[in-house]
This record gives sequence, structure tokens and C-alpha cells, in this order.
Amino acid sequence: MIDYSRNWLFIDPELQSRLGELRLLIMGVGIGSVMAELALRTGIRHITIADGDQVDASNLNRQNYTSADIGRRKVLACADRLRAIDRSASIRVIDAFLDEAMLREEIPKADVVINTIDFDSPVFLLSNRLCRQFEVLELFPMNIGFGSSVCVFQKDGRGWSELFQFENHVDLKQKILQHLAQAAQFAPYLQEAAARYFVPERPAFDPQLGISCAISSSLMLGLIIKHLRGESLKAFPEFYFLDATLPHFL
Repeated sequence: MIDYSRNWLFIDPELQSRLGELRLLIMGVGIGSVMAELALRTGIRHITIADGDQVDASNLNRQNYTSADIGRRKVLACADRLRAIDRSASIRVIDAFLDEAMLREEIPKADVVINTIDFDSPVFLLSNRLCRQFEVLELFPMNIGFGSSVCVFQKDGRGWSELFQFENHVDLKQKILQHLAQAAQFAPYLQEAAARYFVPERPAFDPQLGISCAISSSLMLGLIIKHLRGESLKAFPEFYFLDATLPHFL
């Protein structure tokens, strides 16, 4: 079992205990693999990870896998890593892409949901609705350049469909990025990147950096801690944004 004594100055015993009791559901163990490890090392000991994908060499620039994991199921490789850190932790594995029935079963069991499901999955929006229906805090991270944004969804707040009108997942992604760009005052390099992103000839895969995954995970864990302390969180359509190349935090 992990000795959390080095957390003492910043996490008091009561908060440490509450972290240990929290039930975290991570949907997608790309970014989620980094978040899962940080959560466990900080004190979250009940973690369910769900994903139906396998590790690819292109994941290694940002996700918590090694070359030995290439070709393995992501959830199994992630679970092995977590259990190697602490075999006494409760790590549940769902080796599948979540469908509606799974969401309806799993979301009510969780205290916090990390939603990293791909935009083109039909359950991406369903998770957003069900978390609010079941009064479960949902965090949505988005890697952006050398930084990250995190949107917070709570029971009485607005969801994607209440703010945006869209025809498909590409349209939704563009509207989300435009919303973030306008409110966050993106750095010039991101403004230039945004102009080149939504063009037909771009690569099919999204650009993502390791620093972004680390920032996303850190932001989400910080928000969970604020939530456990009873502090208010900025709810969507407001959001949190941090770019490591900029001197400010939004």
C-alpha cells in the first residue's frame, strides 16, 4: 500500500480519507492512463477504467504505456501499471468501448466521471446527459497545444446540447474549440494552428502532446480535490484552461 505521508502539508487526514473512498470512473485510458496513475499516487484508490482500444506506438508520446505494451489491450496494460504501484488498490477493468447499457450501469456507481470518449462515439453526449441525470460530477479534458482545458458538468448545469447546435461530431468539435478560443484568448501559435486544423487535407488523427496530457490530469485532480473540499467549481460553459507557454491561468 502507498504511504501517503508526504502529502501531509497539502492534504489533511480527513481529505486523504475522502480521496481513498472516492469512486472514480475513467472512460478512455489514453489521457485517462495518465490521470489514473496521478489519481492513485495522490490517494484515489477505487478506480474503474474502461476502453476497448489497444496500445499503439503513436500513443507512447503522451500516454502511460511502454514499447512492451504495444498491441496489448489498453485497460489491461493500464491496470497492470496501477497494480504494480499499489496492489491493494481497487482497480476495476472494463475491456470494451462503453455502450448505453454500460453507461447506465456504471455512471450511478461513480462519484466522479472522467469523460475522454471520442467525439465520434454516440455515447460521448449520452455520458454528459446521464452524469447530470444521476448527479455525478463529470470532467471533460481537452488537450490543446502545450496546454489543456477542462470543462466541469454538474447536475444543475448546462450540457453540450444546451449550448451548441451541431450536425455531427466534427461540427461539435469545431464549435467547442471556437468557444474555448474566444474565451481563453489563445496564444498566437494556437490561433495559427486552429486555422490549419479544420481543413480537408489535414491528417486524420488529432495532434496531441505529452505535456498536454500531464496538464489535463493535473487540472482534473485539482478540481476533484476542490470538489471534495466543498469549494465551488466553474461550470460549463465556463472552463479551466492552462497553457504552459503563457503566464496566466484562466
